[in-house]
Amino acid sequence: MFDPAVPDFGESITLVPGGTPGIWWYRSSAGEDLAPHTKPVHAAEQITRILTPYVAAVLAAKTHR
Repeated sequence: MFDPAVPDFGESITLVPGGTPGIWWYRSSAGEDLAPHTKPVHAAEQITRILTPYVAAVLAAKTHR
């Protein structure tokens, strides 16, 4: 994931095998399982929840330069 407003900050999402055969999971680069592959919207919501505080902090710091 990439946002041009914070080009030095990003996130990689991978698919990894889950505990149930045929079910894969979206996993953040920090190792957090976000959602099964059948629920991509939930995975997007989870990564938004994780990243929002960091992106907000970076943007706030940029305005105080």
